[in-house]
Amino acid sequence: MKWTADDVLEANPPQPDQSRSKLQRIMSLAQANLDLIAEVADEIERRPMNHVAALFQLPYAVRIAPGWHRVPSATAGVHIELKCEVCRVAISLADEFLLVRESDDGAQAGPLVTQCVALFPIWGNRARFHDKYLTHVDIGRGDNPIIIPQRDSWVDNRPLTLRDYGHNLAGSLLKRVIPILRCFLPAYSIVSLSEAPVPQRVYAYMAMTAPGHIVFAGETISIVRALLESLADKPTVATVESDQLAAAMRTRYREFGQFETQLFALERLRLRGETALASIATLSLLEWLLNTFVRAKGGRERNLASVLHDPLVTFFGVEEKAFIDEVRQKRNRVVHGAPPQRQSLTIGGMQAGRELDGMASAIPTEDVRRVIKLVFQGFRAVNLSGVREVG
Repeated sequence: MKWTADDVLEANPPQPDQSRSKLQRIMSLAQANLDLIAEVADEIERRPMNHVAALFQLPYAVRIAPGWHRVPSATAGVHIELKCEVCRVAISLADEFLLVRESDDGAQAGPLVTQCVALFPIWGNRARFHDKYLTHVDIGRGDNPIIIPQRDSWVDNRPLTLRDYGHNLAGSLLKRVIPILRCFLPAYSIVSLSEAPVPQRVYAYMAMTAPGHIVFAGETISIVRALLESLADKPTVATVESDQLAAAMRTRYREFGQFETQLFALERLRLRGETALASIATLSLLEWLLNTFVRAKGGRERNLASVLHDPLVTFFGVEEKAFIDEVRQKRNRVVHGAPPQRQSLTIGGMQAGRELDGMASAIPTEDVRRVIKLVFQGFRAVNLSGVREVG
């Protein structure tokens, strides 16, 4: 039998006092996609040995080749198979959040997340009793028979019923998810050259302890909550004064070009605490701008230290040139010294990969902000000078 979305719903019915099942409720918070769950049920049934699955989500896109990838687990001798699929969080006509597979989303709006499935072979003492568990789950009469007798129990020296066994198995899988991610995500970050921090909590966790049968363990945290937390983590932009805004509005409006867009990106980098990277990139952009201007006036291309003091560069005052020179020297010490210390990809959570607090002492963030504003000033002066517009 090939599992369908309707089969999954039938295997996870509402409780007697519920109008809809927990699975249906968490679907409205983008924590489940029934078609994907049905495919996991098919995969478990295809395996010659008993397997179970942990399903969870990451609040960013992880793009790996389709299929199952072998990853070591924290249990000696036990390897798991991991599958990741990029999905989109969309909003339904009923104003509910939906988890839509990227291949089916039709370019809808909404943030990208990753649905992960970790497939585990049944291990240890559970291998002796899992077939009995599957038999009673398949009967599906709502009974709760004893699956593990007291003499064989590994939980508080008490017998385990059908529900006890399922919840214990789901909880055991949950404990194994973060160690798996601490192995997999740093490797993915290195290979893909994209930041994929290990989350401090597991989002949208559930376990498939039998084909199509979903069990929840502990608090089920919605991926929507993670996305809201990431929005709250965005840096706050400083308040703009009225006179600054009025002066800016006197400038003729036009579409922003590549040069300005790069400066906006560097300001976002600075606001996130990446002062070393922002300063290096900003001064490189300034060097390119000044050389573009000087070459157009018949001069020759040089490094920033030299071209900054070219007689043709009159749109920066003596004090401004001295300030840029000072930041340039600090930049050189950063470039030629050890790279900035950064948060660990494995334990840094959503801050993973970023500069550690205190690194801004090398080049204060206020100095980087001032240099960015001076580059804007120079950009306007170069375009007003009659030189072919850059950016």
